[in-house]
Amino acid sequence: MSKYKVPSVLMCSLFFLKNGDNYIESKINSREGGREYSIMKNSNLLKFTALFVFILATGLTDSFVGNATVALFPAYMVTVILAVFYLGIVAGLVSAVFAFLVMLLVGIQTDTAPTAFLMISVFSYFALLVAAVMFIDKYRSRASQLAEIVRKKDYDKVLAKEVHQSVFVPTPAENRFLSIGNKMIFTKELAGDYFYLSDLGEKVFYVIADISGKSVASALFTVILHENIITSLETSESLSEIIQNINSKIYLSLPEDMYITMFCCLIEPDSIKYVNAAHEPPLVFSQEQKKTYLLQNSDSLPVGISPFLELEENQLEFDSNDIFLAVSDGVTESDLFRENPYEKLTTLLHQTSDASAQRIADDIYYKAATDNPDFPLDDTIITCIKRKRKSDESD
Repeated sequence: MSKYKVPSVLMCSLFFLKNGDNYIESKINSREGGREYSIMKNSNLLKFTALFVFILATGLTDSFVGNATVALFPAYMVTVILAVFYLGIVAGLVSAVFAFLVMLLVGIQTDTAPTAFLMISVFSYFALLVAAVMFIDKYRSRASQLAEIVRKKDYDKVLAKEVHQSVFVPTPAENRFLSIGNKMIFTKELAGDYFYLSDLGEKVFYVIADISGKSVASALFTVILHENIITSLETSESLSEIIQNINSKIYLSLPEDMYITMFCCLIEPDSIKYVNAAHEPPLVFSQEQKKTYLLQNSDSLPVGISPFLELEENQLEFDSNDIFLAVSDGVTESDLFRENPYEKLTTLLHQTSDASAQRIADDIYYKAATDNPDFPLDDTIITCIKRKRKSDESD
């Protein structure tokens, strides 16, 4: 045998073992006489054949060189390891037996050692191959279990993200008294940001909340929060009662290390009633006074900390062309707004006070995202509600 043939056989065997799936799983469709033929080969059979060819090529190299079993033993070992890794423990053991027979035949053919010594050597090699099979199979099994855990965890994250996003319903663009702008961007990571807006005819109910943590639990708890808000809103329009009802139910199911910051309000034609349970305060910009107000309750606790949560309902005038703005921490933690966020938002409201509600929301988003490749670091919610001028009110 030429010295160039053996390496060629080895390289071809490795090629089929490595790229077998790409070749095997390709489906060739052709039409002859109106019939469609589908050619599909068996992946494991080709890989197994490649391994056996590799072992034979190694044995032929051993025979060709003479007395090279020790030097070529790593090649046998690699073949057996590949068999276990790609095809399983049975294939690994079969490959080990085949390698043992090849080594034995080569040793007898070359007659380089007494028979007893030859048998001891070959059996020692065989024992090493079997040990390698068992070790690699154990490693492969653990790696497979770990991969399954990671796959399931990733699937759970994707499912939780989809459930989280399902609670967000489209917001109306306007009603008789108000124009409404909204911008919402989701990150790849899980988060517990939430908002809900409901048009009640002469009033608009709005809530924005953030469930602590960035986990599957925080994303899934947005569904529980959403259901509790809908139920509470059906039984009462008193914001104090609504937040008390939500807190009493959420407290029973929320883990001890989690809580919910929440702001909710009723926007009426001439006023805003609100309660704030430790959430980042929304702003109201007064066109007449050219002044911005923060909507917050002093010394309030988040939802879910205590079984009893009593918050005083506050009220603020909301006159013609006034602006209500609520943002999540995806905005206030961005590079542009991280330092003095409310001063910068106030300045922006002064500059854009004549723009539409949607334009203001879009402008805040683009300013937060400008020159910030990591934006958004968190789910971003921006809601802008603008009181229409008296002349623009619809009947």
